[in-house]
Amino acid sequence: MLFSMEQLTAVGFPQKTPTRDEIEKIVTAVEGKIYQKYLIKQEQIHLKLDQLKTRLADNSEWWNHHPELSGSKEVFSHFIDNIENNFNAASKGYQLIAPGVHKEERLVAICRSILLYNDDREVWRQALEREGREPEQKQ
Repeated sequence: MLFSMEQLTAVGFPQKTPTRDEIEKIVTAVEGKIYQKYLIKQEQIHLKLDQLKTRLADNSEWWNHHPELSGSKEVFSHFIDNIENNFNAASKGYQLIAPGVHKEERLVAICRSILLYNDDREVWRQALEREGREPEQKQ
């Protein structure tokens, strides 16, 4: 949502509220760019993890000739497993951004929030007024 807001403010938001279609277009385009960057980063991480696993298991490496380092190697293995679990296609985070129901629901919620922003501001202004507080003035 943050990166969409940057583009929306560039076209005058919140003083001028774009149409639903304009908001959806911006949010979808921004999400698409971020998703593509994530996929590239995910691939880079998998390549580096493969290199790390290969080196860790390579019998020609010095650490594989010192049994007293087995605990350290186990810690590295846990680290690798953790990164794989966080960046594979089955990870919770990836499931939220991957194409599908979760992604669509999230994009709809973002667009709805942006569309209702000025209404929400007005409700807060009225609530503060009822409490005898002055809302912060725009500068």
